[in-house]
Amino acid sequence: MDRERASAMGDAGEPEVDFTKLPIDERVQHKVGIAPDTTVGDTPYEEYDLGARPQLRLPAFTSHLIVVHLKIVSVLQNWKARVSGYEALVQLFQTHDEKSSKFSKFTPLVRKFPVESNAVAQEKALAAVFAYVKNAAVSVSGTIASDVIAGIIAKGLLSPKAKTKELSQAIVLMYIEVGKHDVVVKELLKGLKSKSLKIVSACLCLMRVSLNRFGSKVI
Repeated sequence: MDRERASAMGDAGEPEVDFTKLPIDERVQHKVGIAPDTTVGDTPYEEYDLGARPQLRLPAFTSHLIVVHLKIVSVLQNWKARVSGYEALVQLFQTHDEKSSKFSKFTPLVRKFPVESNAVAQEKALAAVFAYVKNAAVSVSGTIASDVIAGIIAKGLLSPKAKTKELSQAIVLMYIEVGKHDVVVKELLKGLKSKSLKIVSACLCLMRVSLNRFGSKVI
């Protein structure tokens, strides 16, 4: 394989796809489109949600490759699409006024970001959540505060990656800063009742940090 061709290949020696050409919502939902004239078995499909069907098996004629907007990409590269989407959202959230409809548009998706399954993508997902909470109107970001914080407690705070833990903590503290301290306390108290000692320990640590930062009148 020559150098030029190798540079265009991704995981498992497959061609890299420029995910930036796909809509952000498709990227962060890790959906891959199949050309309209493609069939799987006897049924034509225009789209698969690999998040819902991670063990999806395609017929022999497609091998382990699928068509994404008429381009070929391995299922193994699926997380890269999400990373691309998360990075695009960070830029979008940082450059729009809090009254922008963009925040409301992506709110249902941001709700799920804290439980991203891929370790690399999780860090990018949390960066997008932080940018969202920091820049969106609290009337919008507050609607998913409970779900976001619950996801962070269940996953983000337990990550072995320091940056992921740092972002998780920063998101919770940002929710306190924008006035959703009641939701934060409620979710942390739920975490203290967990059967997982790691979750209990993480919640105690975060509660201590919150008290030091905002004082007992807030927490």
